[in-house]
Amino acid sequence: MVACTGDADGLVRYWAALTLQGMQAPEVRAALERLTTDGEAIVRDAARQALAPPTTWF
Repeated sequence: MVACTGDADGLVRYWAALTLQGMQAPEVRAALERLTTDGEAIVRDAARQALAPPTTWF
């Protein structure tokens, strides 16, 4: 999935970022941090969401 963060298609990068959410591996974090400067806003937003600490709803 990390490889998909470098795909030419923005939607692939978007879904890759969302799929990687919550994973702690250093290569995952590096890929998500790189996506925070992506050329497409939807990808940047997904990467920021994926890097954000989890929230609790109770």
